[in-house]
Amino acid sequence: QHDGTFFEEVASFWSNEIDAKAFGHVCTLGAELFNNAFITPEIQGGGLATCMTIVVENRYMRIYQRKTLDTISNATGDANIFRYGIFTSHQVKDALIQNARNLLSEKRLLLRTPYLIDQFKAFKKEAGKYSAPEGEHDDGVMAAVLGVFGARWAPSPQYVQEQAKKSAG
Repeated sequence: QHDGTFFEEVASFWSNEIDAKAFGHVCTLGAELFNNAFITPEIQGGGLATCMTIVVENRYMRIYQRKTLDTISNATGDANIFRYGIFTSHQVKDALIQNARNLLSEKRLLLRTPYLIDQFKAFKKEAGKYSAPEGEHDDGVMAAVLGVFGARWAPSPQYVQEQAKKSAG
């Protein structure tokens, strides 16, 4: 039962060859296989194409949405209220990583994939910035910290069921 205090890696997907659109299909399929899981994609790089594939092509709506403000009037704009995916600035990335490190040290985050465990061990903060060692990857670490963030952000299963009943009639 998800109570927001313990997090566990239940699946992993690794590919250095997949494009953003195909990755959107993989994310959707994985989410559907795992009880309509909540998806928390990063928006940078190919993230926008991934998000659009998830939402527009696959019509999967259990995805992180961030609220934006109209940049001219500093008010929420009707057409720009929600955007899909999380924007990971250096400050956001640091907070997400520190949260995951705390959960690991408190034994409230269980990682199972050796590749991911190795990435977490190698991930260091140097010159005020977290990163993988030169020539190494941080994609697993970022996926894990976004997953933890999404697990905390996601609406509860009870809320989702209530909303489904309301929309059904």
